[in-house]
Amino acid sequence: MKTPTPVLALRLIFAAAYLCFFASAARAQVNELDIGVRSRLADKPLAPPVTKSNLPPAPEHGKIYGIAAVQIIPEEGKMVKPVDASRLVAQVRHELDTHGFHEVAKGQKPEILLLVQYGRAWLWNPYYEEAQALQTGVEGMPVQQLNMANSKVMMRLQEHGAEAKSQKAEFEKLCIRVIAFQYLTDPKARAKRLWDTIMYVDDPEHRDLNEIAAKMLEAGAPYFDKEIKEEEVDVIKPLPDGHVNVGTPEVVEPAAPKTR
Repeated sequence: MKTPTPVLALRLIFAAAYLCFFASAARAQVNELDIGVRSRLADKPLAPPVTKSNLPPAPEHGKIYGIAAVQIIPEEGKMVKPVDASRLVAQVRHELDTHGFHEVAKGQKPEILLLVQYGRAWLWNPYYEEAQALQTGVEGMPVQQLNMANSKVMMRLQEHGAEAKSQKAEFEKLCIRVIAFQYLTDPKARAKRLWDTIMYVDDPEHRDLNEIAAKMLEAGAPYFDKEIKEEEVDVIKPLPDGHVNVGTPEVVEPAAPKTR
């Protein structure tokens, strides 16, 4: 066997280090949960300010909440497992109470009513939003073609990482959505939406929402009643530890061959 030259040996060392680096990175990704968060204020001022001196004040919303309903998003595919709605509500309450909200007390009126939705969904693509808005008056023209005609969208997609994020946004998601409405005393008055926060992960075909809902809400709760200036934010959380129970091994005799 020939002894490798110093140059070849050095290349082998770099190759081994390269493989080890990406192997460890792959293991880290397996043990991490990439959570996307989008959050908007529904009643923000429409007209942008001209200067910083005349910035409109952020709308003030109440913090005393009541949960009006918890409902599954009508999905095309089935959930991996049925979601424990009562457990999900308890997790939502925990994050709300941790971030300055207070559940309405008996005999008290809430300031906001919350709708909690969960399930699988195809979300809008925030990177193409302006083009999608234009699509209303353009029959039969795909969003991708509208992007090519929209200079602002094209410039945004040319920024570092934006194109990859826009492609990722096209996939189906597993979601939890919290929508806040103003509490109205007049039953005939039209409901007014105040804010909307949605938390989501990829691969809904293989993820059990019961196992990751707490992490998703933990990632999204700091953005409740806030406007995210970017299209979305990514929050990395460690996956919950799992375990497998293995029973006592049992020897099974091979089946006898069938005779004709």
